Amino acid sequence: MNSDTPPGRGPVRRLFRVGLRSPSDREGAAWEVEHHLAEIEDQLVSDGWDPTEAKAEARRRFGNPDEHVRTMASIDRGIRMRKRMVGWGASLGGPLRFVGRMAKRSPGYVIAVVLTLGLGLGANGAMFEIL
Repeated sequence: MNSDTPPGRGPVRRLFRVGLRSPSDREGAAWEVEHHLAEIEDQLVSDGWDPTEAKAEARRRFGNPDEHVRTMASIDRGIRMRKRMVGWGASLGGPLRFVGRMAKRSPGYVIAVVLTLGLGLGANGAMFEIL
């Protein structure tokens, strides 16, 4: 795989991934961490470090890569969850506004519905309490 392209974003994978799973959060985060490590290592080598020492120094400076992968994966999951929640809110906004407009037009009907539901729920609770 090309190290400059994150998993699941290369032209060939995009072309043939119809219906296939998308890369996991951990795969994407692992690519990101390795990419940053490679950048640090390249910078150290260009500064005159030995390549093997530069690799060790890059890992030391960067910290624990596994911890970074876990953190980045959880951040990605949180972002996707927030996007889904915003989508749900947007899809419910229209119908709720419509219900509000209809309730303003016929308040008597709304009161009858609320009282019927209240009595039905109360009677149901009372029957379960008796049993």
